[in-house]
Amino acid sequence: MRQFIRHPADIEVVIESGPAEPAGRLRDLGLGGLCLRSDAPRAPGSLVQVRLPGIAPDLRLPGRVAWCRRQADGFEIGVAFVGRQTAYRARMVEQIAHIEQYRLDVLVQEGRQLSRREAAEEWIARHAAAFPKVG
Repeated sequence: MRQFIRHPADIEVVIESGPAEPAGRLRDLGLGGLCLRSDAPRAPGSLVQVRLPGIAPDLRLPGRVAWCRRQADGFEIGVAFVGRQTAYRARMVEQIAHIEQYRLDVLVQEGRQLSRREAAEEWIARHAAAFPKVG
């Protein structure tokens, strides 16, 4: 049974854990960790950092691989967050995921193409007050 609520996401990520940094896609995330898809497996127990190159290239989420499962199209990897600041960073990523989804929804539903900054400004004005707080 999950301890934290998971939020779906579809954002490009890079898994930093050594010389090879495979790209992947974020599948979902919550305060305790995240799930991502990758072409390369990762050993359970190994330490990694997950980076979002297209959105927040300097944001790194440190974690430990909790599990890795082979899928038809690659691997699904569960990463449990480690470190005191990671819950705050995870909330930032959750907001980024919501803003990215908002940007895509506006394009599909309204035909407006927003920059990430414009999407963030609109999303914050419309939805930030209802976004649950940590703690």
